[in-house]
Amino acid sequence: MHLASIRTRLVIQNIGVMAVALILLGFLTYYIAAGSQMRAFDHDLERRSQRFVDDHRRPPPQGEEGMRPPPPPPNSHQPFRGVLLDLQKQPLTQDSASVYAPNDIQLGLDGEQVYSNIMEGEVPLRVITHPIMQSGRVIGVAQHAAPLDEVFRVQSELANTLIILFPISMGIISIAVNSLVKRSLRPVRNISRTADKMGSQDLALRLPIYGNDEFAELSTTLNGLLARLQNAFQRQEEVLEQQRQFVADASHELRTPLTVIKANADLYQKGERTTESYRSALGVIGRSANTMNRLVQDLLLLA
Repeated sequence: MHLASIRTRLVIQNIGVMAVALILLGFLTYYIAAGSQMRAFDHDLERRSQRFVDDHRRPPPQGEEGMRPPPPPPNSHQPFRGVLLDLQKQPLTQDSASVYAPNDIQLGLDGEQVYSNIMEGEVPLRVITHPIMQSGRVIGVAQHAAPLDEVFRVQSELANTLIILFPISMGIISIAVNSLVKRSLRPVRNISRTADKMGSQDLALRLPIYGNDEFAELSTTLNGLLARLQNAFQRQEEVLEQQRQFVADASHELRTPLTVIKANADLYQKGERTTESYRSALGVIGRSANTMNRLVQDLLLLA
């Protein structure tokens, strides 16, 4: 019962640690992947915006003024286009594209390149604002926007995949942890079974030793203890055998003086005897009593 309890605690603790590790790994994976995707998206947005600026700053060839795309119709979808502003925040292009992030315009005029997320209706947009440089000085600011629908869709799919993989991974980990803990505690079960078979007459048994880990060290230590107990029991058995032999010998030795005392007492109870014979009988009884006294003293000393 205690072994099962320890096994359960080990399984729960290991699964808990692995669950925390998987959650942290999932968050780390998501943020690294999302950050990498967003950086790639920003790099592409920056290239598109710079190309947009270059296309509008490059003078058209003679006779090809109509080659530039015409302004979009009034109800066209403006968030996918760029806008160029001068130092007075006035449009440098002929179209009527709107400013996407007005708060970033001044930062662009100050020479900074910034990114913003905005909502254009129900469409999420990523907006880049950067200065237009000429001869090392700022002559205007450009803004370009691109939809974030695809980015958010990929990030959502990644998050859903990680959420689905989490319980599957935990199931596999639970099975693996339970198997590993069971295998690790197998020496303890074998030690327990061997210990159950041991009794005062089975001290010659020794615990099995597996490998070279802490369980092997424990088995070695317990085997040493069992060897010392076996020697102690053997010495005790030898002492008890000596005591039994002494008691048997003492009992046999006590029979002789008792027989002498009883025989003399019975003999001199029958008829008259001389004083000398009584003295002789009493001397025999006294010597027998002394012998008994010595035997009794030895028994008391043994006790």
